[in-house]
Amino acid sequence: MPEFLDWTMKAVVVDKARSMSDPRSEVTRSGALKALAAVHKQGKRDDLLKYSDQLLELVVKQELKKHHNVLLRKLSLKVIQRIGLTFLKAKVASWRWVQNRANYILFDFQSFFPPGIKEAAVRWP
Repeated sequence: MPEFLDWTMKAVVVDKARSMSDPRSEVTRSGALKALAAVHKQGKRDDLLKYSDQLLELVVKQELKKHHNVLLRKLSLKVIQRIGLTFLKAKVASWRWVQNRANYILFDFQSFFPPGIKEAAVRWP
């Protein structure tokens, strides 16, 4: 992973003189930013936390929010947001567990009745 992140850092950092003369540099930059966004979406938080400080600093220093290319602006914002999310600890919502538990209880309760009782209860006055 360190080699990949080093490559993406080098691809994101582009001299202004080089970016004007070589149109492929924007394509390389967008590819590197897409890769960073995907890694930060699917990667483990503990693994990414080691590199997040450097990556955030690097992407912010590039000032891509002022770039003329809309795709680069969008991808830089996406990467910054995903890096920011790695700094937050994961918190499982407590209501998810309560809802799932209630569904299991309802399922078990319905399994106690023999077939036909449920339909009779629905037709009852």
